[in-house]
Amino acid sequence: MKILDTTPIADNAQFPVKKGTLQFIQDAYKDIMRYLVSTLVQSYDPSVVYIFSGVVNSAIDPVFQISGGVVFYNGEFFEVDAVNFSAPAANTAIFKLDTSQYTQDADPVTFTDLVARNVHNIRKITIVSGLSGSGLSNFSQSIRVNFAIPPAVTIAASTDPGNQVVVDDNAYPLVKLFVPQPATSNYPVLFAGEAQLGNPNGGTTISVNFGVTLTGVTKYAVVGSLHSQGSDFIADSSITWSTKNETNSGFQICFAQFKLANQNVSLRYAIVKIN
Repeated sequence: MKILDTTPIADNAQFPVKKGTLQFIQDAYKDIMRYLVSTLVQSYDPSVVYIFSGVVNSAIDPVFQISGGVVFYNGEFFEVDAVNFSAPAANTAIFKLDTSQYTQDADPVTFTDLVARNVHNIRKITIVSGLSGSGLSNFSQSIRVNFAIPPAVTIAASTDPGNQVVVDDNAYPLVKLFVPQPATSNYPVLFAGEAQLGNPNGGTTISVNFGVTLTGVTKYAVVGSLHSQGSDFIADSSITWSTKNETNSGFQICFAQFKLANQNVSLRYAIVKIN
């Protein structure tokens, strides 16, 4: 970065201020702002007007009621005054560079050649009505940036059927988090057990009772696997099964065998809530 070395300056070695010195000092802070913003803004483009605060249109084109604020353009920050106007046909709101003077004990300044000049410039970006593309850029082409850190969000275990917490505080992107309940609730697995089937003997239906009543359940799925309890595990593997008549206290299991043999199996199952 640009730094003016002041160490050689002394009473007997005074420093004459030159035009380039003043320009050097002004460019130093502008460089810092440009480096900072171009690093923070993704795909920074010096031809784009970036809105850092305010500059909000509360009306709808062609009416513009735009609040004051601050923008960044081509390496510099600029104030923007509030405006209120209606753009005629073929016009829109455009950004324009405007310069006025600081006159309190300042401009105009009489130089040593006895010519009075204005040098204390106040540069702002104004928003006016104009043809599209005739200004620095159109208001509609500006990009709003926000580096504010969103507030903290507290996330707790879910109690809804989908077992999810939806986080949306209008600052973060919408986030869906799936958070399991404590182990004691066994959710969404509502119940688990083992039903002794024995030998299907061709095919049969048996009732499975939980021994407890499940509350708040309208539909569930029975998931599980057959457990071979005999010596012929190949024969035990030839059984198919399905369920019916599910209630909050049990269900019926229908099973059949594809291989006629003396089989001995059980169903190890879990009850999973659907809604």
